[in-house]
Amino acid sequence: MMKKNILQRAKALPLPLYLLGVMLVSGCSEQEVVEPAVLQASSLHEAKGKGQNESIKTQTFYGPATPLGQGVARTWVEVNKNGEPVAIGVNMSSKAAASLPDEMTIYNLQLPKQVEATPFQTVMLDWNPAGHGPNMYEKPHFDVHFYMISNEERAAIPGGEQTLSEDFQANYIPKDHLFGGMSIPGMGVHWINSHSPEIMHEEEFTKTFIFGEYQNKVIFYEPMLTLEYLQGLAPNIVEEAIVPQPAKVQQSGYYPKSYTVSYDPTPGEYTIALTNLYYRVAE
Repeated sequence: MMKKNILQRAKALPLPLYLLGVMLVSGCSEQEVVEPAVLQASSLHEAKGKGQNESIKTQTFYGPATPLGQGVARTWVEVNKNGEPVAIGVNMSSKAAASLPDEMTIYNLQLPKQVEATPFQTVMLDWNPAGHGPNMYEKPHFDVHFYMISNEERAAIPGGEQTLSEDFQANYIPKDHLFGGMSIPGMGVHWINSHSPEIMHEEEFTKTFIFGEYQNKVIFYEPMLTLEYLQGLAPNIVEEAIVPQPAKVQQSGYYPKSYTVSYDPTPGEYTIALTNLYYRVAE
């Protein structure tokens, strides 16, 4: 009954959210997958602008760089002096924005090993030059999936309708999120915040945050951002948004209270990060 109610809510939207799976599947039929190359280790710096005291030193560890158009993308994790992660994110070269492929492309980004205290294992960065359904998301944009499972597990996920347990929805998905209904092959099921401006018809889609699951297990956190939004960011200004919190988590580890997006013109790169990480115990 709970699943039916959620789908009924979805059918009130301009393009049914439960068709998100079908639309994404059709959008993924022609795609290229790019794997990371080996590069860079770590750097030490003063933490500034990520919710940390400027007097506290943090260390940032980087994953391998992956070609992205004429630039690169790479992951990182920032840890404090106690070895606790405070932020995890992706940097993308701004010059890549003018040289991205015309077809949907998936970039598998490797996280540094220092991310182990978080539940996140890999990042899948999707470039969607024509967007994907529902219709409010049909703009050129990036899907930044922070996965809690391995690439092998993710790739084995089949498509199709999913059975939803009431306990899972009540405890492990934040309140007022809409069930996507369909599993996307190699990806999972998407849950969309019903209060997002683009869902409420208050604003056009610029950025939003999505939760992902498969077989009643949360498997990814996903900031989704348009290319136009990224290119319009003011330099050196960190834009922050709240990450809705579920009542419980299925894996112990450090989870984000917020996510941030910024543009630094000096190296010429965009940063999308899960921030204000705090420890939660699995229940």
